[in-house]
Amino acid sequence: MNSLLRRRAALFQRAAYTAHRRLWVTASSTDPSLTAATSSCVSAVSAAVTRAQSVDAAQLNGGVYDRSRHAACFVLVSQTYPAADIECLANEIKQQLHSVYPEICVSGTVVDAVLQSACGSSGSGLSLLYYQPGIDQRPGSPGCQLEPRPFYIGDEHGRQRLREVAVGRWHNTVTDRFDDFKASTQWNQGLSSVTRATSHLKLPPELSSEIDDPTKVRFVLFASDKESRQVLDTLDSRFPSAVKLGIVGSQTPFLNGREYTLMRDASIYDSGVVGLVFIDNSSQPQKSSCVTVLPSVTNNRLEAISDVLRIKRCKGNVVLELESGDDMHSLIAAIRQRRVDDSGAESDGRLFAKVTHFRNASAVSQSERSLESDSVIFQVTGGSPAKGGLALDTLRDLTAGQYIQFFMISRDAARTINLTDKHSTDTSHVEVCFCVSDGISLKGEKYPMHRQNNSGKMFGGKTEGGFAYGKPTACSTGSAQKDDGSVLSGSVECAVPGSTVVVGLK
Repeated sequence: MNSLLRRRAALFQRAAYTAHRRLWVTASSTDPSLTAATSSCVSAVSAAVTRAQSVDAAQLNGGVYDRSRHAACFVLVSQTYPAADIECLANEIKQQLHSVYPEICVSGTVVDAVLQSACGSSGSGLSLLYYQPGIDQRPGSPGCQLEPRPFYIGDEHGRQRLREVAVGRWHNTVTDRFDDFKASTQWNQGLSSVTRATSHLKLPPELSSEIDDPTKVRFVLFASDKESRQVLDTLDSRFPSAVKLGIVGSQTPFLNGREYTLMRDASIYDSGVVGLVFIDNSSQPQKSSCVTVLPSVTNNRLEAISDVLRIKRCKGNVVLELESGDDMHSLIAAIRQRRVDDSGAESDGRLFAKVTHFRNASAVSQSERSLESDSVIFQVTGGSPAKGGLALDTLRDLTAGQYIQFFMISRDAARTINLTDKHSTDTSHVEVCFCVSDGISLKGEKYPMHRQNNSGKMFGGKTEGGFAYGKPTACSTGSAQKDDGSVLSGSVECAVPGSTVVVGLK
């Protein structure tokens, strides 16, 4: 009996291993030579793949790697390297990784700093996130086959630069840059906010006609310029079951003359969005099968200066009136008191606002929260509390009845951003972490990332432009939870200094 139970346990363990086996590898280098850093990272990837294949050979019988499917590599590199080396980086990595796997797609961008996977600190260097498909299963096996596909979305696809032309955050047909889209697009009355601009965007074939079932897309990883809002809305609508995670690249005009440096194999773009979609082609796909931790956002630098207040009246991204006439006066008094307290010392007068659906979010059940964001934080970029209007840094719409709380940079904020490794004992998992650096902090933004437990694998970087993230949504046509353009629905853009987003993959 004991022998039979042991055999059953071994078979169950083997089946579980087989069903979920795929390979994520992180590698990083701080070598001042990009050529040497590239070689170091590729060698680390090659060694990790060799070790994994040895484990597979020992634990799996009858399985082989199907090398006709693509592997993928996402690249982050600091702008401390020569422009000429960065320009050819993605293609160089692709060629060197060819010895590891024959078909590889490479995407990435330039950032302010990269996260060193070995120690969890951030600094100049090169960092790679490598994915390789799992073992092919025997006929009839429901194994997970995650297939990566590269994509690029740019202005030629109808993407509009909404942050440049929408000062008041409402659509103006005079500023349309694409006449062919103007002629074919009808804006419904009452929906002229820029949040409705997804109708202008036509996805490239690799994200439209070449994907038969959009619900099988599980994860979208991308790098972009600052104009990602319209693309995010379209990805939410097209891929409702996918987790989205992206980083805004560093601006590089003084490095190589490009506004941004976005890489896709041998191609370099100075604007747009480049990235990878991961499609679950298994016979029995499981929801979010490759994502073990949904996007989790933290910020330890902000200090509340107001209570949670109800928005009584708003327009677009502008708060016009709060629930009580005294609320604005109280906010003004809190800001003035903060300035008095900071007199004689270096002070940071920036104002931030957190928007939620509930006054006490911690007391709300998970079912009531649905699939929307629990809360989002934006910088206050315009207006005046004294005049009754505050503009938030978002292209989404505020809604009367939502709640808002105001913050300023904490004077006693920890100088280190701690990253908790939720899978520290399981090296089959990897965490992807993006962070917002602070380009104008009076004390000098150095808030380094520090990992509390570095026994697992981590990949990431930070930029002043920030990041974007989105949980699986239900905003497809006919859904009861259709995206209404609110700041609390759909994917989120974040550029608040010190913010960190973490996603777990397996």
